[in-house]
Amino acid sequence: IWDPSSRQPLIPPVRAHMQAAHAVAFSPDGRRLVTGGGAPDSVKLWDSSTGRELLTLPGQGSQFSFVAFSPDDRWLAACSGEGDLHLWHAPSWEEIEAAEKDSKSGPSP
Repeated sequence: IWDPSSRQPLIPPVRAHMQAAHAVAFSPDGRRLVTGGGAPDSVKLWDSSTGRELLTLPGQGSQFSFVAFSPDDRWLAACSGEGDLHLWHAPSWEEIEAAEKDSKSGPSP
C-alpha cells in the first residue's frame, strides 16, 4: 500500500497469500489490516505498522473478494465470489499479545 504523492510505502510490504490477495481493508483504528485470498489461507490479519502476520483464518469456498472490519472493530467479515459470508471475532491487541505469550512459553506440564 503506497502513498501516491510520495510513492513511498505506507506500511511494510507483506507476502500475503499463496496465490494472491483479492481484498484488503484497514481496521477502524488503522492498526490492523485484513486481506482476503483463496484457500487454504483465505483471510489473514496483519499488524499494519510492521507488516507482521498476526493470524490466518480458514474459509470455505474459493477466493474472498471482500473483507471488512465491523465499525466497532470486534468482527471481521469476508465474502467469497459465490456470495458465502464468513464472520469471525476480531481479536483485540490484548488477546493477540496473550496468545503470543502463551505460544512462547510452550505447553503447560
